[in-house]
Amino acid sequence: MSQQQEVAPPEVIYPQVVRVITDPIFPESDPNAMTMTWSIGADHPFIKGAKIFRMFVERGVGVDVFYLLNGKGENSVFLRRHHISDKLVRLVDEEMPPEVFVEELRIAEDAKLDDPDDDDDPDDETETPKNPPASVVS
Repeated sequence: MSQQQEVAPPEVIYPQVVRVITDPIFPESDPNAMTMTWSIGADHPFIKGAKIFRMFVERGVGVDVFYLLNGKGENSVFLRRHHISDKLVRLVDEEMPPEVFVEELRIAEDAKLDDPDDDDDPDDETETPKNPPASVVS
């Protein structure tokens, strides 16, 4: 008889991905499906008996979904992961405690201030038009 080893999951790292909405993974199986929702603790959208445990996003790459699948025998659990391509991801929902929220806001604001492609900066000099209106030409 084999013994099952219990392993404690690592502590949650915030912000934690709690929901991801994607285009259908297999659109041919349900032509009416507009999106799929993946949520922590919820049933896996297309694997019966599986529960979503954690999800991680790598921007520009996709989402890794870790899930638990109960097997046939007693104490039989499969721990699995699969990857959803970034091309299918429409929305990522994250949650975090207040102190992480404030830090994430600061990081986002700093990134916005450092963005050289930001056209919303009122201090930017405006370009001289290549063909000025006739009333401007002396």
